[in-house]
Amino acid sequence: MRRVATTYALFLLLSTVPPNAVEGQFLNREYYPLWEKQGYENYAQFSYRDVRLTRRGQALLLDEEARTYDPFGTTLVNGVDLYRGQEYRTLSPFGGSRLFKDGLYRDLFQNLVVANDTYQGWSSSLILGRAVEARFKPSFLNVLRMNGIRWDGDSRRNSFSVIGSRISEPLGVSVPLDFATYLFGAHWQTQIGSILTFSASYANTHFTDTLADRGKGSFRKGVFPSNLVTPEEIFLAVSDDSPGDGSGALVYGVEVYVDGELVDLQPEVRKIEGLVATSLERRVIPERTRLEDLPHLRKRQSWLPRMIEFSNLFDPDRGLFRRADVVDGQAGILEAIDDDVLLYRFELPPSTGDVSFRVLAANDYAIDVGAQIDRVGVASQRWGDWRNAVRADGNIKDESNLGWVQFPYAFPSGLELYGAKADLDLFGFNIHGDYNVSTHHLIFPVNEGRRDDDRAQAYSLRGERSFNQVNLGFELFEMPPNYRTAFSYWNDAVPGLREYQFVNDNDDLDQWPDSWEHGEPLSFGFTDDVTTASQDARENLTPPSLRSIGFGVFPGLDDNDDGILDTNVNNNLIPDYQEPFLMYYVEPESFVYGDDFDNNGLVDSRENDNTPDYPYELDSRGRHLFVTLGREADLSVTLGAHDIDQIAGGGHNRALYVKAQYDRQLGHFVRMDLRHRTKRVQDTIPDPVYQYVSNPLLVREIYEIQLQPDALSYRNSLASLSYVRFDYTGSDVVNLNSTWRYEINRRLNATLEDGGPQKTGNDWSLALVNRADYAWKPAEKWVVTPMMKTTYRRAYSALFEATTVDETSLVPIVRADYHLTERTILRGGLQGVPFFKHRFRNAAAPFQDFNAWHYILTMQNLSSYTGYQVSLNMGFRRSFTDFIGGAELDEVASSEFFIQVRTN
Repeated sequence: MRRVATTYALFLLLSTVPPNAVEGQFLNREYYPLWEKQGYENYAQFSYRDVRLTRRGQALLLDEEARTYDPFGTTLVNGVDLYRGQEYRTLSPFGGSRLFKDGLYRDLFQNLVVANDTYQGWSSSLILGRAVEARFKPSFLNVLRMNGIRWDGDSRRNSFSVIGSRISEPLGVSVPLDFATYLFGAHWQTQIGSILTFSASYANTHFTDTLADRGKGSFRKGVFPSNLVTPEEIFLAVSDDSPGDGSGALVYGVEVYVDGELVDLQPEVRKIEGLVATSLERRVIPERTRLEDLPHLRKRQSWLPRMIEFSNLFDPDRGLFRRADVVDGQAGILEAIDDDVLLYRFELPPSTGDVSFRVLAANDYAIDVGAQIDRVGVASQRWGDWRNAVRADGNIKDESNLGWVQFPYAFPSGLELYGAKADLDLFGFNIHGDYNVSTHHLIFPVNEGRRDDDRAQAYSLRGERSFNQVNLGFELFEMPPNYRTAFSYWNDAVPGLREYQFVNDNDDLDQWPDSWEHGEPLSFGFTDDVTTASQDARENLTPPSLRSIGFGVFPGLDDNDDGILDTNVNNNLIPDYQEPFLMYYVEPESFVYGDDFDNNGLVDSRENDNTPDYPYELDSRGRHLFVTLGREADLSVTLGAHDIDQIAGGGHNRALYVKAQYDRQLGHFVRMDLRHRTKRVQDTIPDPVYQYVSNPLLVREIYEIQLQPDALSYRNSLASLSYVRFDYTGSDVVNLNSTWRYEINRRLNATLEDGGPQKTGNDWSLALVNRADYAWKPAEKWVVTPMMKTTYRRAYSALFEATTVDETSLVPIVRADYHLTERTILRGGLQGVPFFKHRFRNAAAPFQDFNAWHYILTMQNLSSYTGYQVSLNMGFRRSFTDFIGGAELDEVASSEFFIQVRTN
């Protein structure tokens, strides 16, 4: 009381002092908790207290550390919150999902906190971070950068992982969310004896409604949020599930059931003829979109929802539906062929509690459903529920599958996955079994609406057994078309729908999902500016340039395992096989050897697609048998066969193949690596991929990355590929190697997708590379290396009855290194000289011919500073290119000054 009285008296005294006299007064410092920090403190028995400054506007304020208590009132720790998540379940309007992440967690701990503990043989780790790996199984859960919490435990024979994340607004917002989307998962693995490893997995994501009582929701299945509005109309879209095959989807009639009763609800029917051209005209799809791009866009799913957004198709003001041709739905059979689309609009009666449809359809149809779901009180936020309802099995063209197809309309409220895996090692047999169930939970969009489930089961079984020099193996698998590992949720930061994928697409095996690194759906060029990157990348990455964080490397493009792209070691916009000096070491993909099980003409290990990294492709079932002879000898031969069918897509991939490899030393000076593959193949499944497309006439020498459609050149073929490499091993200072690659594809009789015959004949290509270099040391600090490389490639196409490629190149190089000091090197090089230039000739396209010469001077220094390695690289390059093939360009000269400093 004495302190209060004194303070009050002092306050009265100060209130009577003129403003210009306050500066000379002594205030009672005991009244200000901040000033208590200036008193004496003894740290002999207490740890030093860490205080922090927080910037609020232009002021720096001291945040006093405070005690934290659990719900029972027990003291946990003195400090500040790094992370806090809360969700209230109560009656509106007081609910809310809150997530708080402090700046200390972001800046000081760099978005990662790890806590460890051990107890009686158990080890435990708790991880909180923005980029937590959550990998249970490849076809189940494989998230590279989960923003959430992970708890791991491990003993000698048992281990477990538990994960959790709020995937809607995972960074934390100050405004509570009325409804949120969470991800939970758990994985348990045990070792049974020495022969069996068994694991079980569970994952779930669902909507929660914080404005409703807990009993009205479902932890597993989710809810229809109470602040969303039941749609007043529902759309159906019928399309051809195999565009371009000469046959379309047929619709004989549509029935509607409301609350279980058949009703006479006549729809408004419209038709869009040629959706690709119409969408391009209205500028609602990417400008580069072509009909042949649909296999890429659809991701082995129904193509229509993947190609065009709900709003672009059905929005009352700008959607294509209102501009489509009106069709009489009662006039008879309606057809949608190629990229034509039939659209049905149904107005729902008031107080509808359940809706389902019956469609009498035939041939290869896809039926998609859509509805606009508004948000209470927010007219600008519209939820476009737009997805596939049913697809026809196979690719029927004769109406033999005519029948009624029934399905409900329901809102996706949750996704649930169960899985089990067993690895058995018994009597020399290695058996690996994987089984997963995906359940998409649906609810009609009203409070306590009718629930439905869309369930799919995926499995794989692999086995191997070795007998001396013989190895037997088999595979059985099925990935049905409705197997789901993706869930759509509402994003409040940038209002709109987002898709959360349980299994990332990460073909380059780096730490970034491929969708973060490049744009979709048709522009693969790596995104260099974070402001134009995907929303996920912008929310989770802060560097101004994505390139500064480092891109990954495709496994087949990093043969030396140094983590650097073998075809672009300096990480610029020029492929090394077109860049002076670097081109000595690198060849394009048409010069290499590797498996090509999907028969699209590209080595499988170098492929980049846009689909999740499942062990097997979605919408496929198949089997594979093989036997390998001489597995540990110089010579090995593999005989195999595989039979893969698309369940809904209707394509197939069947092959009988033989592969041989012979690798041994020939005499004392030559090493030979000989490989061959012959296969009898029938493949009608398109597998488009991104490829590097070079253009020697580009002045800046920038290559392009383009989507290359699969030409299906192996519909019915006998194909062979031979590859041999010779290396000189007789000297450490002399390198000589030569590679030869020959491929032939004998096209046999086959029927094209439009019913016409495939043109028969032989497609073949020949590619040769020769290299030679000698490291000469004329003095102690000097190394002079003359180098020579020649390449030749010729390709002939039976389809065009012409030679499509006829290229030769000659690359002479002289390089000199001078070790100025132990840490500093001066380097210089000439590639071509005025009287002996670097030459490129293409007889099939003479306008590309050129002569060139280049020189470069550099200084490199490698030093250390306080434990860091610092590298300095600076220099000058000059290039002259003379286009002699009649191109508009004559001689092009370019110069480059560069300086680079790196540390590790």
